[in-house]
Amino acid sequence: MPLFRSLLIESCIANIVITEQEQIAFQRQFLKKNNIESPERLAEWLRLNNLSEEEASKNMLEALQLERFKINRFGADVERVFLETKGDRDRVVYSLLRLEDRAPAYELYLRLADGDSTFTDLSSVHSAGPERDTGGLIGPIPLGRLHPRVAELMRISKPGQLWEPLQIDGLWVIVRLDKFLPAQLDEAMESQIRDECFNVWLDQQMATLMDSYRNLQSSGEKKPVAGP
Repeated sequence: MPLFRSLLIESCIANIVITEQEQIAFQRQFLKKNNIESPERLAEWLRLNNLSEEEASKNMLEALQLERFKINRFGADVERVFLETKGDRDRVVYSLLRLEDRAPAYELYLRLADGDSTFTDLSSVHSAGPERDTGGLIGPIPLGRLHPRVAELMRISKPGQLWEPLQIDGLWVIVRLDKFLPAQLDEAMESQIRDECFNVWLDQQMATLMDSYRNLQSSGEKKPVAGP
């Protein structure tokens, strides 16, 4: 429930103290990130987001408090989580063709292998998936978001390696790894992992809170009615 979620977040940030200097620095960073370089641009941004300056300042303060809570609560877990999940965070750019029948899939595979055609040439005409609109090119995308069989091929591929057609979910698939982008524990990744940890923790707190609420409701319903 949105109300319970809001209450939980409020309890997280209630005791987080942010100095005036920290808030000013955060606001400046926000303005720069959103290309708000003048009072006129600020007024336009506030209008588009239906906010007053006071509301915007309050929102930014709460965002900074919440980020500080995530750092305090989950910062020590970031490196461990990254190492445990790096295999799913590595990204790839790859080319893909999906066809309904085996015979044409092998025919197109041979044309690709011999260099007679490219994924760009073939995808718009033959591919049965949305990759036909991108010249067969997909990514960058984390391995964890791929079909497990495709992800496994990407993990053991070298750039440029083309694989024979394999059947996945009723279609014949031809894939080639174009680029492998190893995940790095940089500032953006640290922030992403903290967000993920926080969302998991928040869902757990929500589930506990909802269970308590349901139990309270149930006990109230079962309370015996006093006799005359």
